[in-house]
Order: sequence, then C-alpha cells, then structure tokens
Amino acid sequence: INLSNMARYGMHVALHSNASPEGMEGLLRGIDVYYRPGDSQNALLSQRFANIVVEEMKKIYPLPQRVNARPTNYLAEVLQTYSPAVLIEVAYHDNLQDAEWIQQNVEAIAVHLFWHPLCRAAAGAAGNGQHRRSQPQHPQHAHHRLDHCGGRTERSPAYHLFPERGLVCRALSKRDRLCIRPL
Repeated sequence: INLSNMARYGMHVALHSNASPEGMEGLLRGIDVYYRPGDSQNALLSQRFANIVVEEMKKIYPLPQRVNARPTNYLAEVLQTYSPAVLIEVAYHDNLQDAEWIQQNVEAIAVHLFWHPLCRAAAGAAGNGQHRRSQPQHPQHAHHRLDHCGGRTERSPAYHLFPERGLVCRALSKRDRLCIRPL
C-alpha cells in the first residue's frame, strides 16, 4: 500500500488466491474481485475495472457463475490506496479443483486479469469505447507492436516496459498512463 501510494499509480491491483474459512476448507470455489464502493472518481474507476476483470475471468473460469465483483468496506488494499484499487482473489488455493485450475491456466489468467482489462480500461478512459477481442500481446513483445488494443496502426508503442521498476504501462492520453506493477 505504501509503495503504491508513493508512486501514485493509475490503478492498484492486489492479486491473491483465496482460502476458505475454518471448517469449510476445500469446499468453496470461485473468483472474487473486491472494489472500493461509492461515487468518488476512484470508487467508480475501481468498480469499472473490477467489472471488466469479472467479465474477462468468466470467459476462462470453469464456473463462471462463481466469478463476482464485490464492494468492500474493510480491505485495506482497496480502501487505503490513493489510486483506484481492486483486490482479486483468484480461486481457492485450498480447493483441489481450483488449485489445479490455477496451476494449469497461469498464462490465460495473466492475460485475462491484466492484458484484456488494461486494454478495455484504457479504451474506455480514452473515450473510444472500442475493444477488439483479439489476444493482447505478451509483455516481452509489447514495446515492438502497434496499438493492439484499440486497433490503431500508428508506429507508437502500445505498452511501455520499465523492467527495472517492474512496470508495464499503457498510455491513456498524452500525459496520463495506466501502469501495472506486481508487488
């Protein structure tokens, strides 16, 4: 939280796997995406990003009816950041089926948690509202490509990589960008 607040990122994304409460170990399944409730700009962006992540994860999770966006009034990772924030609980690590699903779908999870939502959020923020359903580029090649998300064909990079800081950024406008930094 402190690192995120010092850097003032465009979106704080906390990525976890879930654990069942005591007495229910191994029984629960699903994906929960927690967002900041309210009508502030950060809350609205948090909810928008959460809903995009839910839509994307429903495409690959075997029980799409168990993929939900949920407001939270208690999770510090969502409420104590200066930036809009979500906390994503990617399935239950104490459930055998969910644990195996995570292990067998790491790349698909990464694409649907970050590349697709980043493209969609950036498209919405840029005002064009368009999103092609094509596969986003893998990060190691992102700086070599055209804008894969919005369908533009300029030679400017779609994503900027900052490996020394662990960042992947997507330009939203000439002066704003949305960055992802795994913590």
